[in-house]
Amino acid sequence: MSWVFAFIIGLPVISCGIEIFSWSLLKNFPKPQRMLHGIVIALLLCGGVLSLVLWIHLISTGHSLNYQGVLWWDFPFLKVNWTLVVDSLSAFFFTVSTTVCTLVCLYVQGSINSASRLCRFMIYVCVGLILTLLLVASAHLLQVFIFWALLSLVVCLLVGFVFEDKEVQKASLCIFVLDRVGEIPFLMGLWGCYVLFKDFDIEGIVNFIPHYADQTLLIFNTEVLALPFIASCVAMACLVKSGQIGFHFGLYHAIKAPMASCALIFTLFTVGVSVYLICRLSLLFDSVDWVRALFLWVGLLSSVFLALVASVKHNIKHVLVCASCSQTGYIYVALGLSGYGVALFLWVTFVLFQTLLFLGGRSIMRALSQESNMRLMGGIKNKIPITYLFMGIGCLSLVGVPFFSGFFSKMSLFELALGTGSIWGRISLGIMALSILVTAYYALRLMWGVFHGSMSANEQVKAHIEESPAKMLVPMGFLAFGCILAGYLSYGFFIENNQMVWGNQMALGKQELALAIAEFYTTASPKLMWVGSILVFGFMAFFALKFYERYSYVSRMLVKAAPELYSFINNSAYTGRIYGTLIEAPFWKSSTFLNSGLKKHATNLFELANGVTILRKISIKVNRLHSRNINKNVKIILVAGVLVTGIFVSFLFWGVKSS
Repeated sequence: MSWVFAFIIGLPVISCGIEIFSWSLLKNFPKPQRMLHGIVIALLLCGGVLSLVLWIHLISTGHSLNYQGVLWWDFPFLKVNWTLVVDSLSAFFFTVSTTVCTLVCLYVQGSINSASRLCRFMIYVCVGLILTLLLVASAHLLQVFIFWALLSLVVCLLVGFVFEDKEVQKASLCIFVLDRVGEIPFLMGLWGCYVLFKDFDIEGIVNFIPHYADQTLLIFNTEVLALPFIASCVAMACLVKSGQIGFHFGLYHAIKAPMASCALIFTLFTVGVSVYLICRLSLLFDSVDWVRALFLWVGLLSSVFLALVASVKHNIKHVLVCASCSQTGYIYVALGLSGYGVALFLWVTFVLFQTLLFLGGRSIMRALSQESNMRLMGGIKNKIPITYLFMGIGCLSLVGVPFFSGFFSKMSLFELALGTGSIWGRISLGIMALSILVTAYYALRLMWGVFHGSMSANEQVKAHIEESPAKMLVPMGFLAFGCILAGYLSYGFFIENNQMVWGNQMALGKQELALAIAEFYTTASPKLMWVGSILVFGFMAFFALKFYERYSYVSRMLVKAAPELYSFINNSAYTGRIYGTLIEAPFWKSSTFLNSGLKKHATNLFELANGVTILRKISIKVNRLHSRNINKNVKIILVAGVLVTGIFVSFLFWGVKSS
C-alpha cells in the first residue's frame, strides 16, 4: 500500500502544478483551461477513492504505514527525522479532506466566472489539501507545527481571495495575526514536551504519559505539573484556531471570503485539524481532567451563545458562520466527555451539512445578484427549487431531525452525556437541549426568510433569478445524500466498533463505558426518544414560523425591553472590540511606525540596498500572486513574526526548566 499513499499525496501536487501551468500560460485559451480543470477534478477524485481504499485496508489489517525520511534536524541535544505515519485515523482524515476539497473544486467551476480567479482558487485549495494531508500524517509535533503554520497562511489567502477590496485585505491580515496568537501556546507546549520527554515523537510521548504523571516543570521559578501544562498549551492553540467562544471574533473576518472558501475554512482547515490533533493526543488529554472540563464548558457556551447570535443576525453569511462555530461547540463537548469517537462522528456530519449550507448560501446569493441580507429575500422557493430542497436537507441535518445524519451524531452525544452518570453530564444535557432549540429556531428562520413569504427583491433582481448550473448542483446533491444516509451508515464505525476501527490510536475506554451505561437507560424506550425528538422539532418549527411572521414587531419589542442584552448578543459580547483594541490596533500601529521609519531611507521594504535584490523579485511575484498591497502586508507579517519569535525565545531560554 505504499504506492497508494504516494498517489494520495502526489495527486494534489500534480493538480496544483496543472493549475499553475493553466494560470500562467493559458490565460487567453478558455477551452484548454476548462479541460485542465476537469483533469484536476478527476485527479482529486481519484485521490479520494484511493484514500477510502487505504482506510478500509488499514482497518482490516490493523497495521500502520511508516515512512522514515531524511534527518533534517541534527543537533547534539536533539535529532529529528522527517517521518510520516499513516494509520486508520490518518487515512480517515485523508478520505474526508480529499472528498470535500474535490466537491468544492467542482462547485466553483460554475460559481467563479473569471478564469484567473478560478485558477488561483484551485491552487489555494490544492496547497491547503497537501498541507492537511502532510499534517495528519506527521509523526512529530514539530512537523505538525510547521504544516499548521503554513496551513494558516493558506487560510489567509482564502479569506483575502478578493484582494482588490481593502476591507478584505485587512480581514486577511487580522486572521494572520490571530493565528500567530494561537501558535504561541503551541510553541510553549512543544518546548514543554522537549524538556520532559527529550523528543517530539507523538507515539513516544503518548506511550510514556503514564510514567510522567507526577513530573513537574519550573516555569519562571514556579513549579507546575508537566502534563497539565503541555495539555493546556495544546488545548488553547486548538481553541483559538477553531474559533470557539472568546476567539470566534477572529473567524468573523472570514465572512469576507467567498462562500466556497468558508466551507473549507470552517470544516477542514481550522476545526478539522484541531479535532485531529486532540484525538491523536487523546491519552494526554484523558490524563488531565481540568483540560477536558475546559473543553466541555467552552463547547457548551459556544453552542448556546453563538446560536443566540445567529438568531439575531440578518446577513446570511453571518448566520452560517455563527452556526458553524456553534456546531463546533458540540464537538468540544464530546471531547470534554472523553468521547473521541463521538467527536469524530459529530465532525463528519458537521462537515457534510455545513459545507452543504455554505454552498447553498452561495447559490442563493448568486440567484439574487449577490444579495446577502435576508430581509431583502423571500418567496424564491419556486424560482430555485433544487437549491431550496438541498438547503432544507442541510438545515434538517443541522438541527438533528430524526432520520438525518445530524440526528444520529447528536443522539450519540446525548447518550454519552447521559452515560457519564455525573451531575456535569446532566447539566450538559440541559444546555445542549437549549442550544438545539435555538438552533431549530434560527435554521427555520433562515429557510422561511429566504424561500417563503413575499418576495422583497426589486424588479431588476427578480428578472435575473434562476437556478444554479449543474456544476454547482451536483456537489450539493452528493452532500445532501450524505446528510441523509451518512449518519445511519457510519454509526457502527464511530460508536459500536471503536476498537476495530481505531485500535489503540485513541483513548476510548471512558466513551465505551458511558455509552454502555446510556444504552441501559435508552433501549427500554427507543420509540419514546424518536417520538419526543419529532414533537420537539415540530413545536420549534411552529414557534419559529409564527415568530418570524411577526419578527419585525417582536424584534423592536426586544430592543426596547432589553437593549443592553440585545446589543450584547448582536455584537458577540463585544469580543471583537476587545480584540481590536488589544491585538489588532497595536499591530497596525507598529506597521505604520515601521512604514514611516523606512520611508526615510528606502521607498520599499525590499530596497534597503542599492539596486533590485532577489527579495525584491520575490516580492513582485508574491504581489502578482495575491495582493497589490504587499508592502504593508509584509510589514505586519514582520511585526507578528518578530513578536512571536521574541516571546518563544524568551520562554525557551528563561521560562521552562526541568524540575
